Amino acid sequence: MLNKNQINSSTTAQVLAGLLGAAHNQGTGCIAKLLRGETTVDGNGFSAQKYYDKCYASVTNDGVTTNTVSQYDPPADEPKPLPSEDSTPNNTNKNVGFVDPEGKYPNIFDESDINRLARGQNIDKTIVDIKEKERKKGVPIALGDKSWSQPSIQYAAQYPFNHAYTSESGHVMEFDDTPKAERVHLYHRSGTFIELDQGGNQVNKIVGHGVEIIERDGYISIKGNGHINIEGSFTLHTPNAHLEISNLNIKTEKTIWHTDSFEVKAAKSFSVEAETISLKASGLLAPTDNVKVLTSCPACLQGLSRFGDDLQSGLLEADYMWLKWLRKF
Repeated sequence: MLNKNQINSSTTAQVLAGLLGAAHNQGTGCIAKLLRGETTVDGNGFSAQKYYDKCYASVTNDGVTTNTVSQYDPPADEPKPLPSEDSTPNNTNKNVGFVDPEGKYPNIFDESDINRLARGQNIDKTIVDIKEKERKKGVPIALGDKSWSQPSIQYAAQYPFNHAYTSESGHVMEFDDTPKAERVHLYHRSGTFIELDQGGNQVNKIVGHGVEIIERDGYISIKGNGHINIEGSFTLHTPNAHLEISNLNIKTEKTIWHTDSFEVKAAKSFSVEAETISLKASGLLAPTDNVKVLTSCPACLQGLSRFGDDLQSGLLEADYMWLKWLRKF
């Protein structure tokens, strides 16, 4: 532009910024038309005048007009710029400036092309808003009316600390070094993500199927409380199971069923407490077996009288729990 006398020492910083911006986006060939007040449109549907205005305004807050940019008369021998009059968003002219031949980019206008997650601007148009709206809430905890919820989204990035990347299809990676809000975040466009927050807390969310395969031993250690909620069925298949439980509370509205023999052994005592107890067997109790029933219900104790023969033979014992306790003293 300097060699063609399109700019000189008297050119203001605002005008120079506007001309460079237009030339950067549409090539230097559009400058001659721009200086004559003519317009050219690139493959993205933007005119050279619009690029000029944006860059001009980046230097000053003053408004600009076509008359401002055409203050210079181009030389008579100015070469004809490359054609661009027929360029539209659906008819990309690949010979004009820096234009995406596919017509896809730029896909965000009138704002910086730095990632929004890195800038911390227009966050309501990013995955942060989507993740917050899709948080899992009110997951019930067994044997009570309590529940738990997925933690709130811990995004609090400040420029320039968040190193964010968004792929063409929408996958996101963040390495956020914002003081007191450091995070590591990996997000799949489907909504599945892994996020580690400033406190070292980790949230794993899978919107599809989750599969974990361990070829050797596996160990899980939870220092605090553990809660598992399964909305469908749950199955456990293992040759042997060993459980060591200090206190076991089971709530079920169905039957506990075993397809073969089922044996319960207690090193000291085994007690069952219920309002009503029913014992049913297709065979008889072995002579060496004893069943002791303790109850606090008078009706239950009276109902056991139907098993008088077993009570007299000692195969079945029934008593009040409080009497059993008093006999210890």
